[in-house]
Amino acid sequence: MRVCKKIYLKTGVDKLNLRVLKMHELSICKSIIKQLETHLATQPALRITKIYLSIGTFSCVDFESLKFNFLLLCKNTVFENTELDYYEIPALAYCQNCNSEYQPCTLYSFCPSCGHADTKLISGNELLIKNIEVR
Repeated sequence: MRVCKKIYLKTGVDKLNLRVLKMHELSICKSIIKQLETHLATQPALRITKIYLSIGTFSCVDFESLKFNFLLLCKNTVFENTELDYYEIPALAYCQNCNSEYQPCTLYSFCPSCGHADTKLISGNELLIKNIEVR
């Protein structure tokens, strides 16, 4: 127990959260690479040169961390020189009370038109492989 407390006090909350965030991006990169490998298995002659992702503003994904982990995992593989780029998808919410759409400032927000809390996020939390450039 003491060791855990020492590590916590040494790293602090911000660094601890950053470490968890980087692990999150690492698992996302592993998933992306697995999907790319599946795609290449059907067409082994292709070489993937660039990947475009769609990343929502509320997806909790840090692109720079994602890119760092992607480069790290792709080293000495067929994806080593593959570039990673992204499109940012803005958040859009729908109010089920007054049927209006709006851009929320936070994940859980009230409708700016009627003030109601019965809202649903339409976009902004996605993470998708949008396009792949091959040669």
